[in-house]
Amino acid sequence: MRVPALQSTREEGIMKQRAACVALLALAFAPCFAQQSRYLMLTVYNPATGFDVVRVDEDGSNPKVLLATSANEQFNDVSPDGRTILFQSDVTGQLQVYAMNWDGSNVRQLTSVGVNQWARFSPDGTRIVYMNNQIGQPEDLFVANADGSNPINITNTPSLTEAQVDWNHRTNRLVFSRGVPGGFIDLYTMNPDGTGLFQVTYDFWDEWFSSWSADGAWIAYHGVQNGNWEVLAVTAAGANQRNLSNYPSGPDQSPSFNPENEVFFLRDGNVFRTDLLGSPAQQVTTLGNVSIVRFVHGPPLIHLVPFSWFVFRGFVISGDSIVSLASDDGQKLVLARGLTLNASEAPVQLLIDGQCPTNELIELSTKLNLSVSTANLRIETSFFDWTTNSWSPVDERAAPTVESDLTISAQNPSRFLNSETGKFRMRIAIRAGGPTPSSNWAVSVDQILWSALIGNSVAQQYVYGGIGNWAIKRVDLATNSVQEVLSDPGYEQFSIDGFAPTRRMIVHRRIGGIYKLYLSDYEATFLQELPVTGSDYQASYFSPEGARLIVLSDEGGGRAVKIYNFLTNQVQTVVDTSENPIGCDWLPNGDGFVYCNGITNEVKWVHADNTVEVCGVVPAVDFRVSPNGRAIAFTAGDGAGGYKVQNFDLLSGVRTVGEDYNLSRVAFSPDGTIFFDRWSIKRWNVRTGSVTIQSPFEYQISFRVRK
Repeated sequence: MRVPALQSTREEGIMKQRAACVALLALAFAPCFAQQSRYLMLTVYNPATGFDVVRVDEDGSNPKVLLATSANEQFNDVSPDGRTILFQSDVTGQLQVYAMNWDGSNVRQLTSVGVNQWARFSPDGTRIVYMNNQIGQPEDLFVANADGSNPINITNTPSLTEAQVDWNHRTNRLVFSRGVPGGFIDLYTMNPDGTGLFQVTYDFWDEWFSSWSADGAWIAYHGVQNGNWEVLAVTAAGANQRNLSNYPSGPDQSPSFNPENEVFFLRDGNVFRTDLLGSPAQQVTTLGNVSIVRFVHGPPLIHLVPFSWFVFRGFVISGDSIVSLASDDGQKLVLARGLTLNASEAPVQLLIDGQCPTNELIELSTKLNLSVSTANLRIETSFFDWTTNSWSPVDERAAPTVESDLTISAQNPSRFLNSETGKFRMRIAIRAGGPTPSSNWAVSVDQILWSALIGNSVAQQYVYGGIGNWAIKRVDLATNSVQEVLSDPGYEQFSIDGFAPTRRMIVHRRIGGIYKLYLSDYEATFLQELPVTGSDYQASYFSPEGARLIVLSDEGGGRAVKIYNFLTNQVQTVVDTSENPIGCDWLPNGDGFVYCNGITNEVKWVHADNTVEVCGVVPAVDFRVSPNGRAIAFTAGDGAGGYKVQNFDLLSGVRTVGEDYNLSRVAFSPDGTIFFDRWSIKRWNVRTGSVTIQSPFEYQISFRVRK
């Protein structure tokens, strides 16, 4: 096994896990959360108004013109909190950088000296970087405060031109185009203060419009290949250059990553999408005349579900009140009656007696307003922008890093379930927005994909090569309907082993007694064989970002855990056959994984630095790690020939055993409940012990919750 000999003690491991996952622990009991909204910001040419700033949803729908004047406006960037848009305009006669609110209001000029354009926000949103051109001089890069004050030239190279910069929000590095005027333009990276200069490319063509991947590992840009502009990608170290678009019929330009490493770019006046594997491009927009595209996160979206809560301060409510919580644009979130609360001195929780609209997304652009109405009383209190919270490893409460009107409590929600009359039925919660390990969670658990052997009796379905066809089906939990995605006749086994956030899945097939792994998409439009060897595959799961695959493979003389990297096409054995592992899964943030030693039944946590922690001893076969990283769900024998669904808490070591089912696969939903199958797909709530049937359909061989 490729890990250091040092193994953490149980006590040391608990504290390490708390430090890594304590923010996620709160969400196990708070299913209502703030989700980052996802959009594409465009520059679109209109013959009547010139270049305009337009926003569309990530799938290209719902276009909205934010700014259209007689001048030319071109989009630049959105602040990390999604509140402010940067753009450039020639309204004064030469290009300057401007800012406006998310809704297009409050336009203000940020620069004035020379020509200024292509601005980007710093990771914390307090500064901007942009290209400045003074008369008679090549372009330089300037860093200034977010309001345009205190501009500083960070390149100051009179003989070189620097242009079209991007600021990575994880590594804090800048990438930009640089070269001698009249010569070739290459890509460089450096720190925001001008130090740490590194040349990324050395090509005999120009390279423009560079864009960072979210993790800072890749740079996409457009450059010339075979006499045509193509979308290219290269690692930050300058290695593994690849052509992502491969479109000889015309130019492909202006690439931009989303967090899942999909790449949006321009072709024939519209937006298309591909990925780092160079998958066939898919058209996203039909607007035409698009000249710039950039993926952005807008203001947080509040997802409303029952049995969660708000905690806030600074107001007093008494009497027979009606309470409504709304965003600043007037969208009502909740309604409550009969509340008596006092939050004038310390934060308290708002308990809501009434109906809450479920599975609803509300965009919060600036602030929240609490309105209280009674026969003789009306109070309004504003809830301004929230901040990132730190979490205590002792009592699991939130502590704001700065003074804020909105805080979050992670205490056990059972102590808030009842009012004095015992009639409160709903609670609402908001989690601070921003890039967290939970950002890849599904908004709602609405679809499950599974495979079945069609046309056979139950008894025949246990026999490889039985009569009938294997097929992949999709169960829609909202409508309780089933759709067939793919039929695969002639194979002895055909099942789904995992899903990626990039709409990819792993398919596990057997024919002629030989097992193979394939990459496909949710619609099964293609099957690509993967170079992961093994005589059988017990499990294969995508990493949270979708770029790696962890595989539990049968090597003939025992099992091993392997990790396959889609970008490098490399396979690494991380747990060998000496431990004969019987289960494995990623951590929610992808910085490590958990596996079970098949010899000792020890459940082990492998951290990002390759240190190993023993969490407990349970025979965890085919387990999954919970969304908050605290527990695993698995099946284990009951001593009577059957199996039970079980839950093991990695922090406390507490093992919870469910009802006796002869089941196989298990999967966590984002809210922490467990799906399993035994002739039908069922859901188990570990805290309450309740089991509900989700889809009473034909026999399921395997399934995964779509995330």
